[in-house]
Amino acid sequence: MSAAPAMVAADAPARRFGPRSRELRAALELFALCGIAFAQPTFDLLGKNTGIFATRGSSALDLIVISLLILFVPAAVLYAIEVGIGLVLPRVRRYAHALLCGIPIGIFVEEILKRTTDMVPTRLVHLGVLSGLLGALAVLRLDWVRQWFRVLAIAPALFAALFLFASPASSVVFGGKPTSTNDVVAKNPKRVIVVVYDELPEQSLLDGTGRIDAELFPNFAKLASESTWYRNTTTVAPYTERAVPAILTGQLPPRGNVVPSSADYPDNLFTFLRGVYPLNVHEGVTRLCPRTACAAKAGEGDGIAGLKLLGKDTITLWKDFASPKRETVNFSDDAVVQFGLPQARKFVASLQPGDGPELDFVHIELPHQPWHLLPDLKDNQNLAPQQGASTLVWQKDAWPAESARRQHLLQVQATDTTLGRITNRLKAIGAWKDSLVVVAADHGVSFRPNEGIRSVTRNQGAGNYTDILWTPMFFKYPGQAAGVVDDRPAQSIDVLPTIADVIKAKIPWKIDGSSLLDPPRADFPREFDQTKGNSFTPPDAIGPKKGERYLKLDPAGFQDVLKHQAVAPGGEKSLRVYRVGPYGGLVGRSVSEFPVGPVTRPTLANVGAVPKYDSIDPNAYFQPWTYLEAIVSNLDEDAWIAVGLNGKIAAVGQALPFQGKPTGILTTIVGQQFAVKGPNQLRLYAISGPPDAPQLRDLPVYRGPGE
Repeated sequence: MSAAPAMVAADAPARRFGPRSRELRAALELFALCGIAFAQPTFDLLGKNTGIFATRGSSALDLIVISLLILFVPAAVLYAIEVGIGLVLPRVRRYAHALLCGIPIGIFVEEILKRTTDMVPTRLVHLGVLSGLLGALAVLRLDWVRQWFRVLAIAPALFAALFLFASPASSVVFGGKPTSTNDVVAKNPKRVIVVVYDELPEQSLLDGTGRIDAELFPNFAKLASESTWYRNTTTVAPYTERAVPAILTGQLPPRGNVVPSSADYPDNLFTFLRGVYPLNVHEGVTRLCPRTACAAKAGEGDGIAGLKLLGKDTITLWKDFASPKRETVNFSDDAVVQFGLPQARKFVASLQPGDGPELDFVHIELPHQPWHLLPDLKDNQNLAPQQGASTLVWQKDAWPAESARRQHLLQVQATDTTLGRITNRLKAIGAWKDSLVVVAADHGVSFRPNEGIRSVTRNQGAGNYTDILWTPMFFKYPGQAAGVVDDRPAQSIDVLPTIADVIKAKIPWKIDGSSLLDPPRADFPREFDQTKGNSFTPPDAIGPKKGERYLKLDPAGFQDVLKHQAVAPGGEKSLRVYRVGPYGGLVGRSVSEFPVGPVTRPTLANVGAVPKYDSIDPNAYFQPWTYLEAIVSNLDEDAWIAVGLNGKIAAVGQALPFQGKPTGILTTIVGQQFAVKGPNQLRLYAISGPPDAPQLRDLPVYRGPGE
């Protein structure tokens, strides 16, 4: 009985389009199924990844538009395909409709199985296809199934409403009610400038004696000579969404899943000074400043360009969720591109002279990965995290981590350049001498084999927590001219109470930090919010002890930080970062100084960037040739390789074999100073022998077919 309507439809004359009731039923069925397979998981994922909206500067209109696109585009595309088939082959349309309904059914089943089982991707695909075909057969033969889907058409609209008005994403975009600050009085109003860098460990700046390496980082060294450097400062969280709010609120991260917005953090630096100070605020991946106080800046993701990026992020999220592969998507790369160097430039341009107090705040996503900037702010276009960084745990071999650390240090040098531009601008507009200038970082990053890059792992004895917790913090107080080093124990949550202390204003909410102008306190175990389940916690990370809210880490790690040396001293300062490993001393020397022989067995280096060396402009902004990646075949295990450019050794690196294979990968950075305008000669050499008497063997370089 239930199949009769389908049989009647089959015997009736086929129509190319219509009647209206048939079109409405078909559209509703596709709308319901796409809502379950596409819209619901996408809304859920967007609600959990609210940093996307912050980084894109998304408005309420963006949220509404993207919701409508999620709701209607997948179903509209499938419906358009069905109608197109019906116009050409009207007798086939009912079968096409059933198969098109089977697509979201199969995807939905595959999504469920992926989340609830450990099946391999191939099995998931097979079961998804089978489920889709069975679902298509049910749609084709069973009228009650189609009726049920039409009833379910209300569900996608409910999903959208919940996303718009009841999800964490809504609080980021629509904002919350900021705390009233009408009664806040600054008895000592001073201009306040706060610069927060991202993923910057303090030890990346040091020379091994507890001082800043002035050759590599002259602007940080200059800042230290004019401010109070609180060397013994630690962060309280390993990622921005919790670390930056801690700086801005003076509070330890709260329990549970909170959104970095003014709705979840109504009491913060911006709402504190709102109405008292003019606000010049440039946030990155947070939105703690209410839109009523900090209107979105032009170019920070608003408009069509921002909506396109948001749409791209949405598709990426859903594809990662629906893919049978079990991988994790990371949006940090785009955030760095948008809120790294461009953010620094916009902030410098926004700094204007003024007679009264003002709050100038910027969060700059530097030197955060991906590490692609060079010290002079040119770009090598390496937008992919180094080997291991994408999994958030470094692999066992030391070279991938060390290679990435050298790229990180080049980007720290670029960060130093942006700091110089900010401080020079402040001095040029007369906003330096009598202002309070704060320079800090939200958290660090670790480069140790078998260790997490941003989480304290079980190998705590190896000391990766010193890389992650200790971050630089400088306070240039009003009228201060001489540098002071203060090693009192401090935390990032001390920034806000110190600002309040300087301007003589009372914070109207309870804080966990304390003013750095108070008498020093005794050292204490460092609190660190390593919340289980966040995207920066690898499986072997340490969790808090039973009954504790945070990790309690040994404060004695500070002594290890002071002993750290970013790179070895000596030699030409522009080459120091490139001199790495046992053969680092070769960098800068002429190839002709060493005996060069042929390889002892057939070996070939496939360098994908070789054509980039055929025409180099050293003055161009993009310098993609400086990042070299090569696949080396038939190599010796863990072979060290020198990169020759125009007769000079411009880089060294270690080629690591792929597991169980004689072929491996080499990644390294080539020094800019060795390039000439026009064609450049690239050569690779296998290195052997003692470092003081190395031997070079010429590696053939594969340039492409026909060579």
